[in-house]
Amino acid sequence: MNRIRVKICGIKELDNALKAIECGADAIGFVFYDKSPRFIEKERATELIRQLPAMVNKVGVFVNHTIEEILKFVEIGIDTIQLHGETSFYDQDFVFRLKERTKLPIIYALRVERLNDELISTPFVKEIDEIVSNFLMDKLDVKGYGGTGQTLVIEGVKDLKYLKEKIILAGGINEKNIKDILSKVKPYAIDISSGVEREKGIKDNSLIENFFKTFTQYSLYP
Repeated sequence: MNRIRVKICGIKELDNALKAIECGADAIGFVFYDKSPRFIEKERATELIRQLPAMVNKVGVFVNHTIEEILKFVEIGIDTIQLHGETSFYDQDFVFRLKERTKLPIIYALRVERLNDELISTPFVKEIDEIVSNFLMDKLDVKGYGGTGQTLVIEGVKDLKYLKEKIILAGGINEKNIKDILSKVKPYAIDISSGVEREKGIKDNSLIENFFKTFTQYSLYP
Protein backbone atom coordinates (compact mmCIF):
# COMPACT_ATOMS: atom_id res chain seq x y z
CA MET A 1 0.00 0.00 0.00
CA ASN A 2 1.13 3.55 -0.72
CA ARG A 3 1.86 5.94 2.12
CA ILE A 4 1.43 9.66 2.57
CA ARG A 5 4.61 11.55 1.78
CA VAL A 6 6.34 13.99 4.15
CA LYS A 7 8.24 17.22 3.58
CA ILE A 8 10.17 18.77 6.45
CA CYS A 9 10.42 22.47 5.67
CA GLY A 10 12.57 25.31 6.92
CA ILE A 11 15.71 23.23 7.37
CA LYS A 12 18.87 25.21 8.18
CA GLU A 13 21.16 22.57 9.71
CA LEU A 14 22.57 19.40 8.15
CA ASP A 15 21.96 17.21 11.20
CA ASN A 16 18.25 18.10 11.13
CA ALA A 17 18.02 17.26 7.44
CA LEU A 18 19.77 13.92 7.89
CA LYS A 19 17.61 13.02 10.90
CA ALA A 20 14.45 13.81 8.94
CA ILE A 21 15.61 11.65 6.03
CA GLU A 22 16.63 8.84 8.38
CA CYS A 23 13.13 8.91 9.88
CA GLY A 24 11.45 8.78 6.47
CA ALA A 25 11.15 12.30 5.03
CA ASP A 26 10.67 12.36 1.26
CA ALA A 27 11.58 16.02 0.82
CA ILE A 28 13.57 18.74 2.54
CA GLY A 29 12.46 22.35 2.19
CA PHE A 30 14.75 25.39 2.11
CA VAL A 31 13.15 28.79 2.69
CA PHE A 32 14.69 31.58 0.62
CA TYR A 33 12.39 34.32 1.96
CA ASP A 34 14.62 36.64 3.97
CA LYS A 35 11.85 37.81 6.31
CA SER A 36 11.23 34.28 7.59
CA PRO A 37 12.87 32.95 10.78
CA ARG A 38 13.62 29.85 8.69
CA PHE A 39 15.49 31.78 6.00
CA ILE A 40 18.66 30.15 4.74
CA GLU A 41 21.35 31.84 2.68
CA LYS A 42 21.96 30.51 -0.81
CA GLU A 43 25.56 29.56 0.01
CA ARG A 44 24.55 27.60 3.12
CA ALA A 45 21.78 25.81 1.24
CA THR A 46 24.29 24.83 -1.42
CA GLU A 47 26.51 23.21 1.24
CA LEU A 48 23.60 21.23 2.66
CA ILE A 49 22.21 20.10 -0.69
CA ARG A 50 25.59 18.68 -1.71
CA GLN A 51 25.50 16.40 1.34
CA LEU A 52 21.95 15.07 0.95
CA PRO A 53 21.00 11.76 -0.69
CA ALA A 54 20.14 11.92 -4.39
CA MET A 55 16.69 10.35 -4.03
CA VAL A 56 15.39 12.98 -1.59
CA ASN A 57 13.65 16.02 -3.08
CA LYS A 58 15.24 19.41 -2.41
CA VAL A 59 12.47 22.00 -2.40
CA GLY A 60 13.12 25.72 -2.72
CA VAL A 61 10.44 27.89 -1.10
CA PHE A 62 10.00 31.29 -2.74
CA VAL A 63 7.86 34.27 -1.75
CA ASN A 64 7.26 36.77 -4.56
CA HIS A 65 10.65 36.06 -6.13
CA THR A 66 10.99 36.73 -9.86
CA ILE A 67 11.69 33.98 -12.36
CA GLU A 68 15.26 35.18 -12.79
CA GLU A 69 15.81 35.06 -9.03
CA ILE A 70 14.38 31.55 -8.80
CA LEU A 71 16.62 30.34 -11.64
CA LYS A 72 19.70 31.27 -9.61
CA PHE A 73 18.60 28.90 -6.84
CA VAL A 74 17.77 26.09 -9.26
CA GLU A 75 21.45 26.11 -10.20
CA ILE A 76 22.48 24.96 -6.69
CA GLY A 77 20.51 21.73 -6.85
CA ILE A 78 16.91 22.65 -6.08
CA ASP A 79 14.79 20.09 -7.91
CA THR A 80 11.30 21.25 -6.88
CA ILE A 81 9.92 24.80 -6.70
CA GLN A 82 7.38 25.93 -4.11
CA LEU A 83 5.64 29.24 -4.75
CA HIS A 84 4.37 30.74 -1.52
CA GLY A 85 3.49 34.34 -2.38
CA GLU A 86 0.53 36.37 -3.59
CA THR A 87 -1.70 34.97 -6.34
CA SER A 88 -1.63 38.42 -7.96
CA PHE A 89 2.14 38.01 -8.38
CA TYR A 90 2.26 34.27 -9.01
CA ASP A 91 -0.56 34.29 -11.55
CA GLN A 92 -1.25 31.79 -14.32
CA ASP A 93 1.14 33.47 -16.75
CA PHE A 94 3.97 33.50 -14.22
CA VAL A 95 3.51 29.82 -13.37
CA PHE A 96 3.41 28.87 -17.06
CA ARG A 97 6.60 30.81 -17.85
CA LEU A 98 8.38 29.40 -14.79
CA LYS A 99 7.49 25.87 -15.83
CA GLU A 100 8.72 26.51 -19.36
CA ARG A 101 12.04 27.91 -18.12
CA THR A 102 12.83 25.32 -15.43
CA LYS A 103 10.98 22.13 -16.45
CA LEU A 104 10.79 21.37 -12.70
CA PRO A 105 7.83 20.28 -10.58
CA ILE A 106 6.01 23.23 -9.03
CA ILE A 107 4.17 23.21 -5.71
CA TYR A 108 1.72 26.10 -5.50
CA ALA A 109 0.88 27.17 -1.95
CA LEU A 110 -2.51 28.62 -1.11
CA ARG A 111 -3.15 30.30 2.25
CA VAL A 112 -6.71 29.51 3.21
CA GLU A 113 -8.99 29.39 6.24
CA ARG A 114 -10.36 25.93 5.55
CA LEU A 115 -9.97 22.96 3.22
CA ASN A 116 -13.08 21.74 1.41
CA ASP A 117 -14.31 20.68 -2.02
CA GLU A 118 -15.33 24.23 -2.92
CA LEU A 119 -11.76 25.42 -2.45
CA ILE A 120 -10.19 22.86 -4.76
CA SER A 121 -12.67 23.63 -7.53
CA THR A 122 -12.16 27.41 -7.68
CA PRO A 123 -11.47 28.97 -11.12
CA PHE A 124 -7.87 29.85 -10.22
CA VAL A 125 -7.05 26.31 -9.08
CA LYS A 126 -8.56 24.94 -12.29
CA GLU A 127 -6.54 27.42 -14.39
CA ILE A 128 -3.15 26.27 -13.11
CA ASP A 129 -4.01 22.68 -12.22
CA GLU A 130 -2.35 21.23 -15.32
CA ILE A 131 0.79 23.34 -14.86
CA VAL A 132 1.60 22.65 -11.21
CA SER A 133 2.38 19.27 -9.71
CA ASN A 134 0.73 19.90 -6.35
CA PHE A 135 -1.16 22.44 -4.29
CA LEU A 136 -0.01 23.08 -0.75
CA MET A 137 -2.84 24.20 1.53
CA ASP A 138 -1.62 26.29 4.45
CA LYS A 139 -3.46 28.20 7.16
CA LEU A 140 -4.08 31.83 6.27
CA ASP A 141 -2.21 34.27 8.49
CA VAL A 142 -1.90 37.92 7.51
CA LYS A 143 1.32 38.19 9.53
CA GLY A 144 3.38 35.79 7.46
CA TYR A 145 3.80 33.22 4.71
CA GLY A 146 3.67 29.74 6.25
CA GLY A 147 5.27 28.24 9.33
CA THR A 148 2.89 30.09 11.66
CA GLY A 149 1.88 26.99 13.63
CA GLN A 150 -1.82 27.62 13.01
CA THR A 151 -3.94 24.63 12.05
CA LEU A 152 -6.08 24.52 8.93
CA VAL A 153 -9.80 23.81 9.35
CA ILE A 154 -10.83 20.66 7.43
CA GLU A 155 -14.44 20.35 6.29
CA GLY A 156 -15.42 16.94 4.93
CA VAL A 157 -13.55 16.78 1.63
CA LYS A 158 -15.37 14.38 -0.71
CA ASP A 159 -13.03 14.48 -3.69
CA LEU A 160 -10.69 11.88 -2.20
CA LYS A 161 -8.93 11.06 -5.48
CA TYR A 162 -7.88 14.68 -6.02
CA LEU A 163 -6.82 14.96 -2.39
CA LYS A 164 -4.70 11.83 -2.61
CA GLU A 165 -3.02 12.82 -5.89
CA LYS A 166 -2.64 16.59 -5.61
CA ILE A 167 -2.96 18.12 -2.14
CA ILE A 168 -0.12 18.75 0.32
CA LEU A 169 -1.49 19.63 3.72
CA ALA A 170 0.33 22.15 5.94
CA GLY A 171 -0.40 24.37 8.92
CA GLY A 172 0.44 23.55 12.52
CA ILE A 173 0.82 19.79 12.01
CA ASN A 174 2.67 18.04 14.82
CA GLU A 175 2.99 14.81 16.78
CA LYS A 176 -0.07 15.59 18.89
CA ASN A 177 -2.58 16.33 16.12
CA ILE A 178 -1.42 14.17 13.22
CA LYS A 179 -3.65 11.24 14.19
CA ASP A 180 -6.75 13.43 14.24
CA ILE A 181 -5.83 15.12 10.94
CA LEU A 182 -5.24 11.85 9.10
CA SER A 183 -8.49 10.43 10.47
CA LYS A 184 -10.28 13.19 8.49
CA VAL A 185 -8.24 13.33 5.27
CA LYS A 186 -5.54 11.37 3.49
CA PRO A 187 -3.65 13.91 1.34
CA TYR A 188 -0.86 13.30 -1.14
CA ALA A 189 1.61 14.64 1.39
CA ILE A 190 1.99 16.68 4.54
CA ASP A 191 4.37 19.56 5.18
CA ILE A 192 5.88 20.01 8.65
CA SER A 193 7.78 23.02 9.93
CA SER A 194 6.83 24.54 13.29
CA GLY A 195 5.62 21.14 14.53
CA VAL A 196 9.20 19.88 14.86
CA GLU A 197 10.76 23.04 16.31
CA ARG A 198 11.82 23.75 19.90
CA GLU A 199 11.59 27.46 19.08
CA LYS A 200 10.67 29.36 15.95
CA GLY A 201 13.14 28.50 13.20
CA ILE A 202 15.10 25.94 15.25
CA LYS A 203 14.41 22.30 14.42
CA ASP A 204 14.73 19.64 17.12
CA ASN A 205 15.84 16.11 16.21
CA SER A 206 13.92 14.52 19.09
CA LEU A 207 10.71 16.21 17.91
CA ILE A 208 11.39 15.04 14.35
CA GLU A 209 11.89 11.48 15.56
CA ASN A 210 8.80 11.55 17.80
CA PHE A 211 6.66 12.93 15.00
CA PHE A 212 7.61 10.14 12.61
CA LYS A 213 6.99 7.47 15.25
CA THR A 214 3.40 8.67 15.50
CA PHE A 215 2.94 9.48 11.83
CA THR A 216 3.98 6.07 10.52
CA GLN A 217 1.11 4.42 12.39
CA TYR A 218 -1.45 6.34 10.31
CA SER A 219 0.38 7.12 7.07
CA LEU A 220 -0.90 4.35 4.79
CA TYR A 221 -3.74 4.93 2.37
CA PRO A 222 -6.78 2.72 3.05
